[in-house]
Amino acid sequence: MKYHPNARLTIHQRRALREDFLAGASRAELAAKYHVSPKTVQRWCHRESPQDRSSAPQHRRSKRPPGYKAAVRHLRQAHRAWGTRRLATELRPWYRQATRSTVRHIVRVARLQARATRRRRECHPIPVGWHRLQMDCQQLPALGGGTGYEYKISVIHLRTRWKYSEIHPNHQTRTVAGVLQRALDRLPPAWLVWTDKALEFTMTYSANRHARNAFQKTVAALGLQHGTCQSRCPWQNGIIERSHRTDNEECFRARYFAASEERKYYHRLWEMDYNTKRAHQGLGGATPLDIFRRDYRLHAAAAMLLEPTYWREH
Repeated sequence: MKYHPNARLTIHQRRALREDFLAGASRAELAAKYHVSPKTVQRWCHRESPQDRSSAPQHRRSKRPPGYKAAVRHLRQAHRAWGTRRLATELRPWYRQATRSTVRHIVRVARLQARATRRRRECHPIPVGWHRLQMDCQQLPALGGGTGYEYKISVIHLRTRWKYSEIHPNHQTRTVAGVLQRALDRLPPAWLVWTDKALEFTMTYSANRHARNAFQKTVAALGLQHGTCQSRCPWQNGIIERSHRTDNEECFRARYFAASEERKYYHRLWEMDYNTKRAHQGLGGATPLDIFRRDYRLHAAAAMLLEPTYWREH
């Protein structure tokens, strides 16, 4: 005989326990004698058969009435936009067994599921080319027990991956415009600046969306073009977004900063290594400095004249 995995009594012990109970033994005495709980004694005292009962369902699953499957299929084909809940509700006056689960099973077996239709968005081609910049702001927590945030404003050149960043206590449009002006003195030439539609870059989400803020005016004064990502499409600004993650993993989370000035200092050192020593997978293992010197020889030579100490060290 195959016993239940948790059975404490054999078949012969169950029969002996029942005989002792009919002979007048109490449940407490039987529990102490056979080393089981009173609940187990009560079970086998009042059960005539010492066999384990089956754990299978006592009642068989009800069969679906004839015509139910055909009705579900017909109603589904007639109303493709209805969901399984609506189909079950419409069928219930004729079929009491109509539930959402059975309707879903019949629809799935018949392969009558509604295909997911996604609205096609308008395709806005992203300008490509060497002389292009991506710009973004990253929020940083305050240090030294302070409240609020600081903001890292970054500009990256797409061909060379050369990056220039500054950390400021705000990300107002005038502050961002000043960072762009200083970045152009250190980056290779560019003709287009690519950003998202945040308020520091555009007036898209403001009350007067056709107005121009200080950043847009600065871009026009510098003779650059300004392009923006589509809404909720951060991958269109993916290179600068990925650089934020690199800064977090290899700079900001790599050490403890006691004050904001210390974080700015170490971030500047880290950015120098990022531009001159760190190999980039997107550049085939080369550094931004190698690509800068190879593809922009004249500008690299001019930069060496402007900052000879920095270039001599690298």
